[in-house]
Amino acid sequence: MAYTYTNHPTLGRGRLYFASTADQYVDLGNASEFNLNIELEKKEHFSSRAGLKVRDKNVVVQLTAKGKFVLDDAMKENVQLFFMANAPTDVTQSQTTVTDQALTAKLSKWQPLGYWSVSGVVVQDVTDTTTYTEDTDYYLQLDAGLIYPIDGGSISADDVLHIDYVAATITMYRVDAGEDSSIGGHFWFVSDASEGYDIDAKGYATLTPEGDFAMITDDWRQMSFAVEFETNASYNGLIDLYHRGEAA
Repeated sequence: MAYTYTNHPTLGRGRLYFASTADQYVDLGNASEFNLNIELEKKEHFSSRAGLKVRDKNVVVQLTAKGKFVLDDAMKENVQLFFMANAPTDVTQSQTTVTDQALTAKLSKWQPLGYWSVSGVVVQDVTDTTTYTEDTDYYLQLDAGLIYPIDGGSISADDVLHIDYVAATITMYRVDAGEDSSIGGHFWFVSDASEGYDIDAKGYATLTPEGDFAMITDDWRQMSFAVEFETNASYNGLIDLYHRGEAA
């Protein structure tokens, strides 16, 4: 019988997890790309005993395990990693009814009210007898709590306004960029190949953000990270690979 070989090409899919400790992983969400590579540095030796020098040794002196992954889930934990921040800080605003907040008008300038997500805005003069008209005397950005006195409207420069509104209950997460000088932790890729072999990867790695964090884009926002693995007592090699056989 003639020898036959069955090929098993793989379409890789899977999930990425990252943790500061090896028992508390965060799911990094959808990764559109994840690659690993090994870089070798060799030291050559040449014999000069006669004629042309010839290489008689070529020894590997350095091995580096690296990789790259791209995320498209801008959850707060991923934003924290990309901007090298400590854990996000909860910022909570309770529902608040504000009456007669005094604000000195600066024409053609956006001025903050001090609250996010406001509604029911009423703007009057300091005597509470004149009520100004939105889009004629002032503009509003309700989500950010901003007011813009219009030059040419009924509000004059440096008029003291009285402003009433309701600020909604909201919770935000503040990420303070640049707090961490490095991002190190336990990295785990769990394969879920659509075809071929499942090969997991585990190791201790440092992450380095790469490229831009697009604030305005016509495409899906992505965050790219370079990965470099380090020796760690939790692992046998720079990367521990687990070949789990054919995908189910």
